[in-house]
Amino acid sequence: MKTLEQVLVAKAAFAEPANVVKDIPFEFVTVRPHGLPHSLYEELWHINYWLRFSLAMIRGEGPSIPGHSSEAFPPDNATLDEASWRELLGRVHKGLDALAGLARDEKALARTFRPDRTVEGELTVVAAHNAYHFGRMVTLRQLLGVWPSELGDTW
Repeated sequence: MKTLEQVLVAKAAFAEPANVVKDIPFEFVTVRPHGLPHSLYEELWHINYWLRFSLAMIRGEGPSIPGHSSEAFPPDNATLDEASWRELLGRVHKGLDALAGLARDEKALARTFRPDRTVEGELTVVAAHNAYHFGRMVTLRQLLGVWPSELGDTW
């Protein structure tokens, strides 16, 4: 597995993204502990937003950058139901798989889709962004008491 693919979907220097979202009891996904600005749901929704945005850019679809950062988070945290949460998990897994596929494709990595960006460059940006937000999710899970040690590093 190449390093870029590993950072996107496997255990690299931090917990594996699939483990970060594994087995979260639904009653905790919309909780914002200790006055923090986002819940687990909001963090994952945000990851999915930018993941989809990057894939659309790579495909040449020309998505528009939001006018404010708040537009890249869900408008309502309180009305989430469990089916919608499961659907979001599925979309994130599918998007990560698509990115991993691109990371394995030498020809795709070298392709320029904007004058200033290659697919490899965009995947690197996505990997860094995801690492930040998945890390926030680990911290949220720790604060909520729903981070089993077997999902991440124990040392």
